Amino acid sequence: MRQFKFQKFWFVPYLLTLIPVGWILYGNIGEVMEFITTLDGSFSDGVSTIGVVAYVYVLGILIPHRVITDPFRVYAFDDKYLYCKSWRGESKIELKSIVHVLVKLKVARAAGAPYMIIDVFGVDKAIKIPPGFYLSGEDYEAFKCKVPLKEQK
Repeated sequence: MRQFKFQKFWFVPYLLTLIPVGWILYGNIGEVMEFITTLDGSFSDGVSTIGVVAYVYVLGILIPHRVITDPFRVYAFDDKYLYCKSWRGESKIELKSIVHVLVKLKVARAAGAPYMIIDVFGVDKAIKIPPGFYLSGEDYEAFKCKVPLKEQK
């Protein structure tokens, strides 16, 4: 059985790009706080407020949740099955039922996109392997031989 390896500090490039971008886009927090308290302002103040709320959600809730829960997930494959194990339970997916696999670019993964998106026949929702996981070169080639794999360009 071959396992997807977990990179413990996958979120560092994500934060290093997200924090400066947020500072540039939403640097004037005073306007946002005034808009929230008075509900008086222009359209751009409202848009900035929505952006700041989303930004706080990503930095304060989403990233800490992913940093805490992702290390407890396990992804592995053998000749017949792909195993996905998390705190919710374990699922076994036959490799022959996988329609296609999309591997995201490293730049996209640094921005928080999943490592792989796996479409399975008969399942409505795609399986997304988080950006902290990766396959070694040898394991990647073995996985590529077993499923229809497409690399994003």
